[in-house]
Amino acid sequence: MKTLITITFFLILLSQSFANDFQLKGEQYQIFQNVLKGNINKQIHKKFWSLVPKKEMNSILNDRKAFDKFMNENVLLGHKYQQEFWKSILVSFRERQVFKTDLYNKYKDILLTKPYSKQAIKNSEGMLLAASKRSVYNSSRGLIYPDDKMAEQVLNNLDQIFKRIKKLINPLWE
Repeated sequence: MKTLITITFFLILLSQSFANDFQLKGEQYQIFQNVLKGNINKQIHKKFWSLVPKKEMNSILNDRKAFDKFMNENVLLGHKYQQEFWKSILVSFRERQVFKTDLYNKYKDILLTKPYSKQAIKNSEGMLLAASKRSVYNSSRGLIYPDDKMAEQVLNNLDQIFKRIKKLINPLWE
């Protein structure tokens, strides 16, 4: 359960791109958060998209190529970043020194150009240091002890989380 909270915490921070760019608020934002935690079905998808203003929905459907490009750039980037972050946590914990994969640094540099990601990057860097020292990281959501078991569990669940997100953000249920 603690691992799920940690995964959700970091995904929420990175998913602010989607939430901010599409102005997710209220019920739509809650649906998005629930999908992160594991709930997605046709009814949830339909409700999420019914809350998109008709003008925006028409724009999305009329220019799917641009919308898909934007989603892939942001959601896929978040997914790749998370994978590399947790791989780095795993090695940092085991080697007892901060380790960052080359791809972690690459994705971090890209994310740093986006205003919503600065706090997420700060938290990531703090967790890497905590993992290397085998100590606790004090996040805004509480204390987190990033260890190899947590990293392995997150890496095992990450693909499923992003599959749910991709399913939700596709305007057509597939």
